[in-house]
Amino acid sequence: VPTNEPRFKSKGYNVLLWMKWNFLSIVLEVAPRAFFIDSDVVLVQNPFPHLPTHLRFAYQAETRCKLCAACLGRNDPSDWDCTLAMCPPNGGQLYFSDLDLARWMVAQQPQKITSGPALDQTYIEEALLEMPERRGITCLPQRFAGHCWYGPFNTTLVTAPPHEVRALATYHAHCVSFQTRKLELMKNIWTSVGEARRALRRP
Repeated sequence: VPTNEPRFKSKGYNVLLWMKWNFLSIVLEVAPRAFFIDSDVVLVQNPFPHLPTHLRFAYQAETRCKLCAACLGRNDPSDWDCTLAMCPPNGGQLYFSDLDLARWMVAQQPQKITSGPALDQTYIEEALLEMPERRGITCLPQRFAGHCWYGPFNTTLVTAPPHEVRALATYHAHCVSFQTRKLELMKNIWTSVGEARRALRRP
């Protein structure tokens, strides 16, 4: 397990976080859509058929978000254009189809990046809240899940209910400290998905 990764919320860590927004804007210069995931996101199935491709920007909610759940209507694509839902975003899973919007988000980067508690997603959230019109911007569907949604913090067990585990496209292993525990959780995700799907096939 590498031990030289930037310390959480250090200057190096925060610089690395902002690099992904620059990278996404470069990708969108040559591709109509882009989907970014952190290295601690498990791909449970092909995510692309489940992405809200008509949205300009969709993000993983930081925690289980009632606003997004109501807006998304439990993965009903007809509800994805809800403009009122604005839940705290997590930068671990990001979908873009709007180059101008991606460039605008790059411009939210502070002139001087330092160590500190404010992550990139905090700056992005504050900027989005000030936008007069957020049409085409909301959370990813609940099948793009995060470990913080279910808790408890730092557990390596998947506590999501089986019917949600079966439907997962991705699972973000955040809210877990230390790489060894993250890797254990990521392995447990595969075990939980397999058990949930086998249970569905039992007579």
